[in-house]
Amino acid sequence: MMDNTELPKIVEAGGGSVVADDLSTGSRYFWNLVDSDADPLRAIARRYLDKIPCPFMYNSEERFKHIMDMASRYEIEGAIIFVLKFCDTHMFDAPLLKKELEGCGVPVLYLEWEHAITAKAQLRTRIEAFIEMIRGVR
Repeated sequence: MMDNTELPKIVEAGGGSVVADDLSTGSRYFWNLVDSDADPLRAIARRYLDKIPCPFMYNSEERFKHIMDMASRYEIEGAIIFVLKFCDTHMFDAPLLKKELEGCGVPVLYLEWEHAITAKAQLRTRIEAFIEMIRGVR
């Protein structure tokens, strides 16, 4: 969850674009749709049961597959894994996701931050350097 909009603003100010996210309160909520041809009550229940979960609920295989599909669909040039400090499940998942993305040729910046983004200058420097690195590679 990212309830602070500073990260996308910093990415865009540095010349990057946010084209997709894996936020539980972001686009993940809309990843799967209700089957409009099925029985309405069953279709709604199936949609909630099949919803791609946060890593703290299940294994990450299905979520990783979806992230890799998004990376391909949106032709991303780089990914930022932004983990909230002390969120153990995301911190445990991050190295696996990083390896998966890098294995497909996607450069990754791993950022671990506290709930409130206080060191904006440091964050801005790391993100701008990452964007410059991507531009130099592509």
